[in-house]
Amino acid sequence: MPGLNLSPEVKPSILVVDDEPDALGALEILLELRGYAVITATDGADALKAALLRKPQVIITDITMLTMSGVEVCTQLKSNPATADSPIIVCSGVRRLPPELDKLIDRFLQKPIDFDELDRVIQECLPS
Repeated sequence: MPGLNLSPEVKPSILVVDDEPDALGALEILLELRGYAVITATDGADALKAALLRKPQVIITDITMLTMSGVEVCTQLKSNPATADSPIIVCSGVRRLPPELDKLIDRFLQKPIDFDELDRVIQECLPS
């Protein structure tokens, strides 16, 4: 039938990494309300696994996590050919990022996050 599209709507996928359950849950809900498919991870090791298995279009991570820092997560993501091109947005309460992150991330937003700004940054990072 002309004009009939039977393919399911493909939502942009976002991996959100934060070891703080309240922050993770809030971001998950807000992103889902904006139409994103959200994958969550509570630590760096789970984030790396999820990034390899699910191949999200954008990764949002905190950098101050207990088991594996966000710096380590970003370093490993960018050094792996399967995830090296994934845009990374760091959302953290720190005022200044460690200098080694400069070449690893696409954007930095300081907590508390302005959600409209985060949504705009995600849209800029999504592949065309």
